[in-house]
Amino acid sequence: MKTRGPMKTQHAAEQIGEDLSADGPALPEKGLWTWPDRLGSGGTVALFIVVATTYAIGARLAFALIVSSGLDGVFFIPAGITAAFLLRLPRRHWATVLLGAGVTEAAMDLANGFTFAQSLGFAAANVAEPLLGALIVTSAIGVLDLARRKHVVFFIVGSVLAGPALGALIGAGADRMFGGDDFLATFGQWWLGDALGVVIVGGSIVAWGPSPDRRTLGSLPGAALLAGSAVLTGYAMIGTDLPIVFMSLIGIVVAGVVFGPRAVAMTALTVAVTVALSISLFSGDLIVGLTRGTALLIIKIEVGLFALAGLVVAAEAHERELASRRASASELRAALIEKDRQQEHEIALRLQRALLPSELLQDDRFRMAARYEAASDMLEVGGDWYDSIRLDRGRVGIVVGDVVGHGIEAATSMGRLRSAFAALAISEESPMRLLTELDRFAGTQGGTAFATAVYGILDPVGELRYASAGHPPPLVLPRHGSPYWVDGARSQPLYGESRTPRREAVARIEPDSTIIFYSDGLVERRGEPIEVGLGRLETEAGALRNLDPDELCRQLVTRMGVGSERNDDVVVVAVRLLSLESPHRDFRLDIPAVPTELKRLRDELRSWLKLNQLTGQVETDLLLTVGEACSNAVRHAYPEDRPGLCTVALQIEEDHVRVRVIDYGTWHERAKPDGYTGRGTDIMRSVSSDFSRETGADGTTVSFRIPIKHSKLKR
Repeated sequence: MKTRGPMKTQHAAEQIGEDLSADGPALPEKGLWTWPDRLGSGGTVALFIVVATTYAIGARLAFALIVSSGLDGVFFIPAGITAAFLLRLPRRHWATVLLGAGVTEAAMDLANGFTFAQSLGFAAANVAEPLLGALIVTSAIGVLDLARRKHVVFFIVGSVLAGPALGALIGAGADRMFGGDDFLATFGQWWLGDALGVVIVGGSIVAWGPSPDRRTLGSLPGAALLAGSAVLTGYAMIGTDLPIVFMSLIGIVVAGVVFGPRAVAMTALTVAVTVALSISLFSGDLIVGLTRGTALLIIKIEVGLFALAGLVVAAEAHERELASRRASASELRAALIEKDRQQEHEIALRLQRALLPSELLQDDRFRMAARYEAASDMLEVGGDWYDSIRLDRGRVGIVVGDVVGHGIEAATSMGRLRSAFAALAISEESPMRLLTELDRFAGTQGGTAFATAVYGILDPVGELRYASAGHPPPLVLPRHGSPYWVDGARSQPLYGESRTPRREAVARIEPDSTIIFYSDGLVERRGEPIEVGLGRLETEAGALRNLDPDELCRQLVTRMGVGSERNDDVVVVAVRLLSLESPHRDFRLDIPAVPTELKRLRDELRSWLKLNQLTGQVETDLLLTVGEACSNAVRHAYPEDRPGLCTVALQIEEDHVRVRVIDYGTWHERAKPDGYTGRGTDIMRSVSSDFSRETGADGTTVSFRIPIKHSKLKR
């Protein structure tokens, strides 16, 4: 039984299409034409007919313009049609497109009196040309989008230059082989005509891709642009002998700046069609002093160059606007375009506080503080995290982790891991088993790719039960004696595929000792062994052991050389086990920086002073100085419409009380009310010792000491 022609065509196209798909990467469907697939089994035949018909019409028009003008055509329309079909269809349909173009080309050449061998040569040229260009473009960037600079570059290199060059080489060779004109002349005419066809016709088709123009041509300015380009081009070609056609080409670049690649393509098409019609209808000199052939060659080059320049300009403008929109769409991208460094820093602080716990646990047996520094002073969210959780029998759980990477993905993974930890820690008694469960979670869809963590459970009598998954070991700072590491429970990181059993260990922590948990960003430096950083941490932390946990974290980060430019996040958590004899020696309160909160502060402070039998003059001095420092924070740290936090921290030492008042804003001068003296700083200096005020990008810290000389301190 004989097979019908269309069925043979379909089978051949599908076979070649499979071969082409095997040779190159699979292309994403977004931005490609899908109508042949929607037609089902008849889609291939319909595509063949559409390609053959449009190719034939384009060839007829091109040859008609050549005959009417007596010159070479301005551009070869079928070259742009075939290139556009390949660039806008999945590779499985390329064979059908090439078959339609090749058959149509050969048939029309035979009808025009060319020999069978010449027709085959020309058909081969018009098949190889768009195929090479499309392979170069799609292999490099996938689906073509002329609103992207990289895409425009590969469109020029592949479809405009390399493809037409190959076609011209084959076509001119075939023509010369069978007695045609001079090879170089034919090669140049073919290359330039087909290149312009791809730019003008192909560009007008593929420009209607994934990215729309910033402004539509359907608007009044768009219509004026097209009409003005046509009128100015016609006048330059027919109404004057001066070589001013380039003036009409400026509209192509304007289209790229104001509108986009679609407007560039349509304006270039308008100019090219006007040029083609003008040379067909007008027989005079195109440029004074030059033959019509030479003048046309110059005009063709100008049209091509301006069209390509317009596409580049349009892509540049589109990407700039796209980058701006993306950057302003969320706080995570705002820092990419913000020039105000202070605004950028405030955004980063808000983001960090949203991702990390707002506060750590505090009670009569434990004092905790933490410090987080992002990967740089730019808005770059990382994967370092920490948390604490209250357990039964007076115990607390402390965890520090590090998700590999930076950016949204790392922050999202960090959030998922924190949530999993919080859910598991409530019921899981063993740090080893908890890390095992976290590892299983990391291997699930939506878990995390790779992370490290250390988790410890500290009870009121000083037993620390801990386990580490690839994380640096905690450092213990005893009240007296040398610092030491707790590193007896190391195991593999969390990545969902660990098969080695995990370990846990127990360490005895003496009262008034401090445990330092941290991420590797604190100790790692590029080109330096990790042992050097660990040694530096042991030395610096040991020198700071007597500071309260919050001040210890702050100074430790500074002493470890954590500057504003760094490649990794830094987390430091300090946990102090208080002795049973002095459970209330530290005071800490975070309050909103608003006037109404100052009364609550005074009440809380009075209760703490009474508990420690700090009365008389020391009580008066503390209430006065702390009140003045907090009033300054309320008045100056934040804008009136966006109040922030104020932290008050007091620590009883040998013969004095150390005071620190911290805000996290920037200085804002406000109008002074009637009766305002502005002598708060003078009062604090006169009553206290070691007064200092440090203002930085992350806020202001006021610190001083109040002597204990009129009270009997509870020991």
